[in-house]
Amino acid sequence: MDNTIYFSNFVGADFFSRMSQAMDEAKKVPGTTLVIEPGEYVLTSELAKKVQNECISGTYGTNPESRMFRSYFEYFRGIDFTGHRGTKILADGVKLMIDGFMEPLSVRDCEGVIIEGLTIDYVRRPYSVGTVIRSTNIDDETAHIDVELEAGSDVCAKTPVNIRNLYYNAQNNRLETLPMDGAKGEVLSNNIVRYTGRGLRKNIVGSRVYLWHAGNFRPAILMERGADLTVRNVTVHSQPGMGITANNCENILLDGFSVVPPEGMHVSVNTDAAHFTACRGEIKIINSIFESQGGSAVNVHNYYHAVLIVDGNRNTVRMEAPSGTHTNTPDYPRMGDIMEASLFSSLETVGTRRVIDYSVRPGTYVSDITLDIPLPIDSLERGIQITNVSALPKFRFENNRCLGNFGHALIINTRDAIVVNNVFEDVMSSPVYICPNAPAAQSVAAADVTVDSNVMRRCGHSAASQGIGGVDITLNAEMPTAIPQMRNIKIVNNTVDCPGTGVAFRINNVDGLEFSGNVNVSSIRTITMENCSNVTVQN
Repeated sequence: MDNTIYFSNFVGADFFSRMSQAMDEAKKVPGTTLVIEPGEYVLTSELAKKVQNECISGTYGTNPESRMFRSYFEYFRGIDFTGHRGTKILADGVKLMIDGFMEPLSVRDCEGVIIEGLTIDYVRRPYSVGTVIRSTNIDDETAHIDVELEAGSDVCAKTPVNIRNLYYNAQNNRLETLPMDGAKGEVLSNNIVRYTGRGLRKNIVGSRVYLWHAGNFRPAILMERGADLTVRNVTVHSQPGMGITANNCENILLDGFSVVPPEGMHVSVNTDAAHFTACRGEIKIINSIFESQGGSAVNVHNYYHAVLIVDGNRNTVRMEAPSGTHTNTPDYPRMGDIMEASLFSSLETVGTRRVIDYSVRPGTYVSDITLDIPLPIDSLERGIQITNVSALPKFRFENNRCLGNFGHALIINTRDAIVVNNVFEDVMSSPVYICPNAPAAQSVAAADVTVDSNVMRRCGHSAASQGIGGVDITLNAEMPTAIPQMRNIKIVNNTVDCPGTGVAFRINNVDGLEFSGNVNVSSIRTITMENCSNVTVQN
């Protein structure tokens, strides 16, 4: 039975009160379609305004993420889908202007939710923008540039201005880091910021500079403990955090999802455009655009948990990612999940176990997990860690564009992934990065990954890229084992045109590599390989 309701039928003092009524009504009947009529709406709350003001005024310090991105930090949720079943939001022509720092869409504990047509932007964006009005060319620590901020970007003496220092290079048509070493900013007045560093390498007077005031906070769209979720033709222009973050979800489709700068600007969200952790089923991203984020376009991974105590079958473990999980909630398994054990030092796999019981210690990232077979008695001495390989989704990334991402475009640490028919341009680091990361506790060693028929142009131009313009596959571990840990990787029919890079493809620690039909236009070398076995190269 079709059940359609309209936002215009709900009366309230503001958008939030009307939308809350509409969402409560939609929740009553599974499969309800809620139509929001075209227009511009303001979503705000006193708490959201307070968080924004305190962040920009410096109340949370020079690195607000250390305060704001914590499980105990109080924040405002906007449109809340908790408990919904089959709710569909049709919001074609709707622009949601966020006033204050918040989580605009909270898609938790629900199934079959569809969100279509919405655009999200901010009244006061989480960055300031200005123009370079003066610069010096002194090759020492006194070299500096002065940035005059535009109206609406007022700051104070304690405003964080050293989160990321980027300017828009009009000649190269892309964002770049400020052309000085160790650039540090200080607020000279409410509209002048000076950046000082060593060796100003070019005259950038007249260039536009973007000053982030926060790192990671809440995403524009949170998905957690949900299943069969769809985001279609939705645009995110700004967010003091990620564009979309999904944790412990199953089956997600992003179709026509855009995380792009608003008109007249050159930056979008503060950190990653899309980040998926401990998910299941399939993550599918098609026909989408990711442009000029303060991090990567898409990251897919699970978490490593350090083993703290082994008591027979019962183990105490702790997730040790430096900033916690990407939703600030514990990562825990389900009954029957398969946990893969590996060595922290080398990421070498040492066996698998099945979960027969678990409990989470409230307010921590510590869990007690009972396995069907005990871990080795010397697990602590050997530095054994475990990761949940049942919570690794299939991943398909097809027919998308990634432009000017501050980090990589894709970071893939899952098994069964396809990256096909995409365009990557002006990505600061290598556009496709496959790298289990022990220090960051981001797992797992990838397997069965195909990178096919993609175009990569002018990527890898930042120092962090290590001179790699195309695909980078490696392990981030203290002492990688001589036995390759990643398996069955196909790199075929890709074109890399990245001038100034040393190598188009770096491939390390892979057992079962097929490399064929790839074209290197401008890198010094096409491919380097270390510690690979069962390799087929036809190029």
